[in-house]
Amino acid sequence: MNLSEIISKIKTKKWKNLDENVILEKIDLFLKRNPKTDIEKLTEKEIRPIIKFVRQELHRSYGAFQSDVYKRNRLLNELKKETPNNERNKEQEINEIKLKILKTHSSTRERLDLYDEIKKDLANLIKNKIILDLGCGLNPLMFDENKIIAAEFNKDDVDFLNEYFSFANKKSKAILLDLTKVENIEKLKEYKVDVIFAWKLFDLLNSNIIEAIMNLDAVKIVSFSTKTLGNRKMNSPKRKWFENRLNAMNLDYETARFESEIFYIIK
Repeated sequence: MNLSEIISKIKTKKWKNLDENVILEKIDLFLKRNPKTDIEKLTEKEIRPIIKFVRQELHRSYGAFQSDVYKRNRLLNELKKETPNNERNKEQEINEIKLKILKTHSSTRERLDLYDEIKKDLANLIKNKIILDLGCGLNPLMFDENKIIAAEFNKDDVDFLNEYFSFANKKSKAILLDLTKVENIEKLKEYKVDVIFAWKLFDLLNSNIIEAIMNLDAVKIVSFSTKTLGNRKMNSPKRKWFENRLNAMNLDYETARFESEIFYIIK
């Protein structure tokens, strides 16, 4: 069985729009751990462990933030057609539809009740600033007042955001970017931004990627979940490993604690 056939088997409905290079990297990781494996000589039955491994890796890295694509696209069409009689009704109805869209994505759904509080606490850092939002999901929908560079690995999310930006936030744009590659972090230097969001992201990245992001020239606002994937409260939600890294890099930081998320502000 050749490589393209394996990729097509991995790219089921859930992963059909994922960049193939990401899948190739996961296959390569399997082969490095199993150096005697010769893909070209494997039968369909023998290929199953590779498919299982790659899907598990994809779920570990990306699966927690999958979204309901069909539903949000339908809501986006509603949003584009929304033409109430007066401005007050228009703003109210637009916000109601946006909330429904945000509920289609697990990362923003978990944060819905916190956005007002988060934006209030971070106002002095983000007001009138250009924001680079890494691994953004649908988070940029809550920051229409800002210019956003939204970096996301999922093509569906990128396409959706750019369609949204085309009528709701024309100064912003979304870019397709795999954040697991150091060279891609280097490419971000071409964007002149004031603030970098890395929300619920660093637990998924390798240390060299985190260091590359921390070396970008901007205020960083990094968050971590205070709950496990099983939705239980963590006994120690602070990330000591991250604090130790910041101290080693001689970076000052502050923390802001919310019900389900803890933020590190690094200036």
